Amino acid sequence: MKVTLDSQVQADQIIQVILGNYQAADFRLFGQPDPDSDFYWWDSSTVAPVGGVSLNMPRFANAATDAALARGRATTDDAARNEAYQAFEKEYNANVPIVWLARTDWMIASDKTVHGYLPAVNGSIASVIPKTWIANLWIG
Repeated sequence: MKVTLDSQVQADQIIQVILGNYQAADFRLFGQPDPDSDFYWWDSSTVAPVGGVSLNMPRFANAATDAALARGRATTDDAARNEAYQAFEKEYNANVPIVWLARTDWMIASDKTVHGYLPAVNGSIASVIPKTWIANLWIG
């Protein structure tokens, strides 16, 4: 393998990747506590041809992974959701559209006198990365 690094500003890298103008790229994604929040990155409904905007960046389309994602989204039963997302993970990883190199652990650190942090648990696409809402922040 011959590798030529092309360091880019993050916003430019994202644009090139969602348009399909890349051979390999690195990102820190998929950190949501609920796999449904990462649906848009994985489902084939978000695949676009190269040159079009694709949230499914590797442009991976697979009926088995789509079906598992749909099962996970269709129920609130924790056991059924767990089974569905495990089936998704097994099939997705068997096809290797993404190579998992590391895991990012997110945190906000502060002095013990800082209070008022609330976790962002809305599970929506608005929480693209794990975040902490700073609400009623106070020092005491």
